[in-house]
Amino acid sequence: MIWLNIFFLLFIGLLPLSTALLGRHDLERVTLIAYGLNLLAAEFLLYASFWYATVPHHLVEAELDAAIIRSGRRRILLGPCLPAIAIFLSFVNPLISLGTYVVFPMIFVLPGRIDAFWRRQEMT
Repeated sequence: MIWLNIFFLLFIGLLPLSTALLGRHDLERVTLIAYGLNLLAAEFLLYASFWYATVPHHLVEAELDAAIIRSGRRRILLGPCLPAIAIFLSFVNPLISLGTYVVFPMIFVLPGRIDAFWRRQEMT
């Protein structure tokens, strides 16, 4: 788990660099791909950490419902979809690819089913 977190934080630490490159050279295919690969790596490592923690209830409560774990996994796996689409779109139209990156944070800002579960947990 420690190594997964170290590599996850490595790619989180590289986000300012790839974002700065994207801001300076916004419609160049290489920077769009580099930014997307950075996001993909961070998302897959986040999923790997969550998977490791929840597979045999390794690092979570034993009573945690399997449906909640599946919901969390699905929510995390939504993350790599948009960067992968944006990387593909960078070969077609760089402006649409850049727009896809703008939409990307909305996945995590909008509440999902797992957020409702955590709110219920806080109230009990």
